[in-house]
Amino acid sequence: LELASKNGADREKLIKGVELVYAQLYSALKEEGLQKINALNQKFDPYKEEALLTEPAQNEAEDDIVCEELQKGYMLNNAVLRTSKVRIKKFKAEKGEQQ
Repeated sequence: LELASKNGADREKLIKGVELVYAQLYSALKEEGLQKINALNQKFDPYKEEALLTEPAQNEAEDDIVCEELQKGYMLNNAVLRTSKVRIKKFKAEKGEQQ
């Protein structure tokens, strides 16, 4: 990467280099116990996820379900390194309805 940036490598080669470095680093960390947090379509877990946005849920069953992952979170040996940044669905009962 250093050589590519010094020699004015074209953008595509630089991006490819960054992707290769990421893949190698992720592979090495995965061997040490790194795991991605899989939050999408799961019940919101405040210990692993940070809800940045909400959107209306159509029914109570969708309440607190992660509908979009804005930034991937990671765990290392069951400890949270970085929470996932997510959008969740929130159900709001109509007046007169009970939750």
